[in-house]
Amino acid sequence: FSVNKFNLMSVYERDHGPRDGSSLASHARKLFKKAGLQLDGGRIRLLCYPRILGYVFDPWLSYVTGGWAYGHGAVSGTMTTGALVTSFSQSTDYSGWTVGGGLEASIVANWTAKVEYLYVDLGESNFNMTGTANSYQFGVIRLGANYHF
Repeated sequence: FSVNKFNLMSVYERDHGPRDGSSLASHARKLFKKAGLQLDGGRIRLLCYPRILGYVFDPWLSYVTGGWAYGHGAVSGTMTTGALVTSFSQSTDYSGWTVGGGLEASIVANWTAKVEYLYVDLGESNFNMTGTANSYQFGVIRLGANYHF
């Protein structure tokens, strides 16, 4: 498995996020900040291992996919109450599931284009500092082009 390198199984950051050359981590941090969450340099990890089942209606391939999903969340910061300054941090691994489907079509020669939707459910957890439940369910839409060797 490789990141930003050719391999049998690989992920290219330029295929996801804002597609402006920035890393996925910086894109995720911007989204967290926009939502009012400050990670203070914490690690962000999200990993899905889908299995694919589909049927070809030439030139279309329709498929459903599903499997195990993994995520990691970390939060840290400081709270000031009068003269009292308190630092806090917490990190947690999340395990859940993903399910979705997609369409892929032959466009020219060895090229195909695809659209895919995944629903990811990483469950729910309580942060010690707030005691409130946080749930992690979200959808992912992927658009892509593939070259078949």
